[in-house]
Amino acid sequence: MIKVADMMQQLRQTDKSGKFRVVSLVYATAHRKRGTAGQFRELHRCRMLSPKKSGGNTLNFQPVGSKDIVAVHPDLILYFNQQEVV
Repeated sequence: MIKVADMMQQLRQTDKSGKFRVVSLVYATAHRKRGTAGQFRELHRCRMLSPKKSGGNTLNFQPVGSKDIVAVHPDLILYFNQQEVV
């Protein structure tokens, strides 16, 4: 198990090139207007984008090898690198 504060600290760590490290996530969706609330989604091999690009309380992640951007609220992350978030 990992605490949210420890997860956030690990998310902010960078590699030698200055990019955020590659991580994997399992998170729950919570968008009532789109009708996607309560779904579980996985992001394998993704990087957090610069906090400047993130709006509000969400974190933006980009899967490696893709141009897609996925916004995730930290409280909705259930697993971080195969560790349960508490």
